[in-house]
Amino acid sequence: MGQLITPDLQSVNNGVVKTKVICAASTNSTSIKGSAGVLYNIEATNSDTVGYYVKLYNKATGPTVGTDVPVAVYYAPPGGGFVVEKVNGSWFGTGIALGTSLLATDADTTVVTTANKLVINVEYL
Repeated sequence: MGQLITPDLQSVNNGVVKTKVICAASTNSTSIKGSAGVLYNIEATNSDTVGYYVKLYNKATGPTVGTDVPVAVYYAPPGGGFVVEKVNGSWFGTGIALGTSLLATDADTTVVTTANKLVINVEYL
């Protein structure tokens, strides 16, 4: 599991919560919000020499990466990253969860190879 850094009072602005996941050498199955919510922003920075996929799930618990089906998949290229801003937000009716893998396919379970190289920031309500 990735290291979910829980938000503090300084990271809450107008109700929007900002948090981050510092990825381990795993599939980083992480529950961001254990109930329905709105995702406003997700960004990733990847300092590794290989790219990784960040997969979002409509789940109240951490997903079983490779079994559960993600609702969105984003690529963080080696030495790069991505930013996805949802001005009106994206509704997750059950919960907001994420996982990571080396390949884009829903069934892939290839883990992040090096810990602390992929960092994912999330803003949600």
